Amino acid sequence: MNKQKVTTARMIALDAVTRVREKGAYLHVVLPQLLEASDLSPEDRALATEISYGTVRRRGSLDFVISFLSKNPQKKLPVGVRDILDITLYQILYLDRVPAYAAIDQAVEMVRKTVSPGFTGFVNAICRSADRSKAGIPWPSFESDPLMHLTHRHSLPQWLSKMWIEERGAAEAHMLAEAYQNPSPTSIRVNTIVASRPEVEKELTEGGAVVKHTRLLDEALVVEGSSASVGEGTERYTRQSVASMLASVMLEPHEGETVLDLCAAPGGKSTHIAALMNNAGRIVAMDKNEKRLARLTDRAERLGASIIEPLVADGTIFQEDLAASFDRVLIDAPCSGLGTLSSRPDIRWNRKESELDALAALQRRLLETGSKYVKPGGTLVYSTCTLSRQENQDNVEWAAENLGLHECDIEFHGHKPLHFRKGDGWVELLPDADDAIQGFFISKFRKG
Repeated sequence: MNKQKVTTARMIALDAVTRVREKGAYLHVVLPQLLEASDLSPEDRALATEISYGTVRRRGSLDFVISFLSKNPQKKLPVGVRDILDITLYQILYLDRVPAYAAIDQAVEMVRKTVSPGFTGFVNAICRSADRSKAGIPWPSFESDPLMHLTHRHSLPQWLSKMWIEERGAAEAHMLAEAYQNPSPTSIRVNTIVASRPEVEKELTEGGAVVKHTRLLDEALVVEGSSASVGEGTERYTRQSVASMLASVMLEPHEGETVLDLCAAPGGKSTHIAALMNNAGRIVAMDKNEKRLARLTDRAERLGASIIEPLVADGTIFQEDLAASFDRVLIDAPCSGLGTLSSRPDIRWNRKESELDALAALQRRLLETGSKYVKPGGTLVYSTCTLSRQENQDNVEWAAENLGLHECDIEFHGHKPLHFRKGDGWVELLPDADDAIQGFFISKFRKG
């Protein structure tokens, strides 16, 4: 075999994947740092990103394949060998544009360079066997064993497969698992304080971006494909998910009102609310994390959202001087993030089932405190980016029973999402590529 120089794109992907698995790093944080320190071409940056995200997303499936092909227990493999196998099997099984022979040759050289020459034969054999056995992998059948099918074929942690099957049935759980194998769309919000959608669309298109509209919101645009590197935005637009925009829209803020964003950093919703209010009124943006709140302040200044007042405070601790002071309160609560598995694939593996109890308890404290800030007759919106009954519907029922809050019917003004569930006072948005939406939950209450 001719030795090949290992491409930097694959080395960066390996570094990112290893940091996620071994150190619990956030992929959306560590990968940009690695790419920024490199001199990769745009094409190689895209390859490193695809391999990194795809490998983390498919880790459960890839580990299943390794166990099928290897007699050696994975726990006994060196970390470097296991991660090199993962990124290589991802290319062989899921990435059509990379020839298998090229991925395998690169894997052998990566093992030789980063682990030990003694493992080159093993890695070569496993990868070539995977290439030959693509159609013969014994994936568990959905019909006979939906739990193991979702866990291994669709790369979900077993506890999450079980929870989704129990809470929403096997068919919907399967739909979610399939949807979360796809990359998340890149969406931006036009800053209507200073610009219009046609102006921003023209600006991006002239800069080489491929842009499309969404059905759901006039201020939202989706940036597609390799043109999706729009950064955090400019004074005319900001990067924000479509689903999170809907939370601000359903708060229905008006000019001249007083609004509290209880868990405000890093400021996407606060600045959106300011735009919906035509930058007229008052928004208190509360967060206990001073550094994140500083990012919110920078964002607000960049977008010209001058009605935002940052406040460093813990949302679970009642501020007596703010009692019953706000027409509208938004609680976009810290959550398990299980609705964002496309954009945050590491959550599959870093989030533990045991954490849900503590998160639900925190969310109830936020609801209890936040409800005290709403004027009589005012509105409270509670939202999360998760798909967990314990953090969503159970909290809505608890709030209605214990906090003097009355559920409000939620209406979509304009087009409805293609996939959603609706109940008393809440709507659950399910992932859909056509609407550029990941999983999200929004509930709405009236005080008193």
